[in-house]
Amino acid sequence: MDLRVHPKGHVKPEIVAIDLPKAIRNIKKSESNYSMITTSIENINSHFAIQQ
Repeated sequence: MDLRVHPKGHVKPEIVAIDLPKAIRNIKKSESNYSMITTSIENINSHFAIQQ
């Protein structure tokens, strides 16, 4: 599974600190796994690349 962290993905970037752990727990509960996390971050100066 590719877990997508971006505005139209599984986890919204603005609430990633809350929703990413939940998503990972749910994936593990369903006995699935994720092999990749995809983001829309293109460089280190991107808005969501910097922890607020």
